[in-house]
Amino acid sequence: GRIAEVIVSAGKRTVAVPPGAATRDLEEGVLRLNVSKEKFDAAPDFDMAKWEEHIKSPRVAATYLYFDQRPYFATDNQPSESGNERFEPMGYIQRSTKIIGLPVNSVTNNVPLGTVTAFLYNWQWRTIVHVIVLSLEQPAFKTVVQSRTLTFNAERNALILRGSAENFKNRPRLLTSGNDGDF
Repeated sequence: GRIAEVIVSAGKRTVAVPPGAATRDLEEGVLRLNVSKEKFDAAPDFDMAKWEEHIKSPRVAATYLYFDQRPYFATDNQPSESGNERFEPMGYIQRSTKIIGLPVNSVTNNVPLGTVTAFLYNWQWRTIVHVIVLSLEQPAFKTVVQSRTLTFNAERNALILRGSAENFKNRPRLLTSGNDGDF
């Protein structure tokens, strides 16, 4: 549920930036990088074609350190924010665009519950707070699920909700208006 990096495309370059190096400008509706143009221009390129290579913890930690940010996860010679090297690895990272449309299944009997349609972010905490799931049983409803209650399956092609299908039915729901993405 953490935002690990923000991938910024600038002209012909793509650069990974830790979320702590950016602030949200609500008036303009943009993210502002808190780095000089020179530092950004000298930052290492992020090659989207080499995704698996670029999301390994040493590479992500190097990006954090380049932008004068402390990683939230433990890496070689670098403790996590809490100082707990043993229990806070970075974990599996995936692009948010690859998670949209993933099926969500119940941990009990792997029952299909719905598909991911959106996320609710808390930029200040740098986390995905809620995942919005289009319910299979009630397509007019989108169910609000806390991100920390979800985990990837072993194949990483679906999310597993730690809870029963009955529990899923009792979660808060959003009624869609019929327009794409509107609640």
